[in-house]
Amino acid sequence: MAKKGLLILRVSTAEQARNGASLESQEDWGRKTASLHGVHIVECIRTNMSGDVFPKEYYEKIINLVKEKEIDHLYVYAIDRLARNLPWGARLIQDLWGCGVQLVTSTLIPNLDEPNDRCQVWLALFMAEFAFGDIHEKTSRGIITKLSKGEYFYDHLPFGYDRVDLKIFLKNEYLPIIQIIFKAFIQKRNYAETARIVNSTYKHIIRSELSAASIKKILMNKIYIGYFTWNGITLGIGGDETKPREELIAIDEDTFYRTQQIIQELGSKYSRKGASGIASLSKWYDEYGMDLLLDHCENLIVCCPRCRSIELIYNGSEISSGTLVRKHQCKNCKYTFRWPSAKQLKRFRSLNPLRCMKCGVPDHFEVTVSQLTDYYLVRCTECDFKSLIPKGQHVFSEVQAIECSKKKSSKSTFFTSKNRYEKNLGTFGISG
Repeated sequence: MAKKGLLILRVSTAEQARNGASLESQEDWGRKTASLHGVHIVECIRTNMSGDVFPKEYYEKIINLVKEKEIDHLYVYAIDRLARNLPWGARLIQDLWGCGVQLVTSTLIPNLDEPNDRCQVWLALFMAEFAFGDIHEKTSRGIITKLSKGEYFYDHLPFGYDRVDLKIFLKNEYLPIIQIIFKAFIQKRNYAETARIVNSTYKHIIRSELSAASIKKILMNKIYIGYFTWNGITLGIGGDETKPREELIAIDEDTFYRTQQIIQELGSKYSRKGASGIASLSKWYDEYGMDLLLDHCENLIVCCPRCRSIELIYNGSEISSGTLVRKHQCKNCKYTFRWPSAKQLKRFRSLNPLRCMKCGVPDHFEVTVSQLTDYYLVRCTECDFKSLIPKGQHVFSEVQAIECSKKKSSKSTFFTSKNRYEKNLGTFGISG
């Protein structure tokens, strides 16, 4: 039976490719060595991923390839090309050995049943992780040096800025927009409301709408007062945190720090301390919107509803009833689920302000009496989407109640009885 091999090629920086073992030189070594051993390379993994992350991200893929293609040899130029993470690297190598896979490097073909060989492998992994810490420190110094010189090398540019070579500058047409964002937030003290004001006024300039999460990122970015930041470090001219770059300034420091105080007050107001989980989530959702809650809630732990494991694989997101929900797969039991679930969304939708299930806009409704006497029929004036709301679930304003009493009862053939409505979860929509 022909021997089958897996070849792993990895470099994480351009400097490693130039001064170390490039992907091409690793591949040349791997294929020649496998040929000498009479092994046919059936799969090759080529990546620029960090050695700290690689064994975690590729663990399942490598183990599955080994089992599916009956691979019995793994070729990697050096241990540090496989992993710079001692726990995950050791786990991967041990599990491969348990599957009958022989590890082959340019300096070592270990037998993990032999104590001396095991010691060499674990020592190589330890040195790889130790070197990674040194690399990380050098990288940090390099980033700080470049930012101190005014070089902005990140792919994503801050809102309102453009770049020529490595120098960024504030676009003139965005200056009033940025100033309105800070002014509106100070007045409204609400991210979603600020986003609506900016989107309605400047949509022709910004082209795509800003979300509540985008507004918060803008408000907290010190670039608008002339500073770069990295890992909590504030960097002005020459790295001095007291010398802002004049060409980057969009607002004065008093406005910026007043905004930070409001953000801190809102964070304290809606913190989880002293409140139940669902009550706090409700307050956060009411103030910030679901998108921001999903992206920035550090204390929120999502677990598998079947086995309660928190070892999850993020599997994308989708819009459900006007709300962004995330899809996950449990690593433990392989159960796929959405968070928040339909049942959880039902609890969120009972909040004030009432939000449209389709477009998510709050309190833009025309209210009428449904043929089901215990329900309101509400129509979103933004997207014309209709839905039934139990009367005890939401209290409408006096103006809405007066308008409701003047209108005739709405008719619908979709809901034939109150019982049919109550058997289902959530608020059901009626096509317009």
